[in-house]
Amino acid sequence: MKIIEIITGPIRDEYLEKYDGVFDNAPVVAKIRTLELRRHQTNDQLDYGLFNGKNLVGILRLEKYNNSYWQVRVVQIAQSYKGQGYGTFLYDYVVMNDKNSIPSDSNQSENGPGGSRGLWEKLYRHGRFIVQGYNLSSDTILPKVTPQDIYNQKENIVWLGTPKDTETINEMLLRLNESHSSRSIVWYGPTVLSPDNF
Repeated sequence: MKIIEIITGPIRDEYLEKYDGVFDNAPVVAKIRTLELRRHQTNDQLDYGLFNGKNLVGILRLEKYNNSYWQVRVVQIAQSYKGQGYGTFLYDYVVMNDKNSIPSDSNQSENGPGGSRGLWEKLYRHGRFIVQGYNLSSDTILPKVTPQDIYNQKENIVWLGTPKDTETINEMLLRLNESHSSRSIVWYGPTVLSPDNF
């Protein structure tokens, strides 16, 4: 008789706890639905945390790369908040509102729910900001790539997200709503940005 054992990975919400202290004095820079977005920066690190009250439910950690970019190092969304657009919102906010150019991490999780490969392909398809290939080894942008070309470890190619223009999230929504008078487009539900970002 054969015994088949199914092993599933544990829910990784516990990893979020180690980042709580990073945001102790960090200001709230935006709100999305019922969550607050806080931002903390040092010389070589930039952290964005999503909070439900006092509980950290999502983080995007970036580290300075090549004095030009902030490279993705950690992305984690609590299990109960996955699949609701919060990961996409973090990337959109960093690029569209804070005008940062960000290369993806070179070690990506697979496609599928919660997978960062799938998330970057979605950002590529959405076109809210420029998503191109970037060769980490030669420090060159590769404008003509397909999703299949990315994460080529031999050539060290990752995604690079850069601002399309000076348009913020709210400015994009205003433009879209003015051009589609028959419907109202919202950003993952009601989003309120701080006055500094208007």
